[in-house]
Amino acid sequence: MSPQYRRIVAVAVTVLILLPGLAFADVEALFDLSSPATAPFPSDRFTVDDHDQKTGLRVSLPKPPDCVTRRSDCEDIAVINTLDGFNLQPRLSIPFSRAIDVSTVNSNTVFLIRLGHGHGHGGDPIGINQIVWEWRRQVRKFPNPANPNDPLFVLSTLPVVALGIFPGVGSVAFGSFESPDWETMPEGFIPPVGTRTGVSAVQRTNTLYFNLVIPAGTAPAGGWPVAIFGHGFTDSKQGAPLAVASTFARHGIATIAINVVGHGGGDAGTLIITRTSARR
Repeated sequence: MSPQYRRIVAVAVTVLILLPGLAFADVEALFDLSSPATAPFPSDRFTVDDHDQKTGLRVSLPKPPDCVTRRSDCEDIAVINTLDGFNLQPRLSIPFSRAIDVSTVNSNTVFLIRLGHGHGHGGDPIGINQIVWEWRRQVRKFPNPANPNDPLFVLSTLPVVALGIFPGVGSVAFGSFESPDWETMPEGFIPPVGTRTGVSAVQRTNTLYFNLVIPAGTAPAGGWPVAIFGHGFTDSKQGAPLAVASTFARHGIATIAINVVGHGGGDAGTLIITRTSARR
């Protein structure tokens, strides 16, 4: 029995033996391996051998039958099918014929086992470590970057007062740099390259803007150590990075931050600096 087949069977036995305890009497787990939506997923059932990949496998998800009408769906799947496997810690999706009692889902009722060559038990069960239920998706409208007068543009004040929480901030710099971009345009995807045989090519560069908070005093011989701060969703480089910068500066660490894609006001956003003194 091949390792691939053993992995598929392991998931199958997990579902067939354990999941009936989760459902009501007339509910059953779906196990039609012709589609990822009608069987436990992910599974090596939806991969093919590829010796150019470090894993020896490549994702092979089925496309919709009509790629003329559903062109974007087919293009998305084509990109996914260049990957050398699924997530190292994937979300295991298990479809049912109808709703189940979600309070019964735990590591005692849903777990994975590895089967040996003779279908014997090949190790301790591996339980789930996180349960995620689907939530309603929302679409957020962003300002039109071609129209600075778009009513969605708002005036925001930077939390510069936070730079004085602790003494130690010497200066604040605003700058930009050219960052490599591996995506093709207008398609917006990275051309596939075997993970064992090649390296993706840079397609262009993008100008990224940053905020840099520098500690006071004389820099060490090798320069200030720098903390690259990644802000959270709905925030920007004008928010949390400035709020923590004085803490880092107090310990002799500079702070630099850029905006996550889709954050920070967009290309038409403007940063206005008002001097409170004549000092430069």
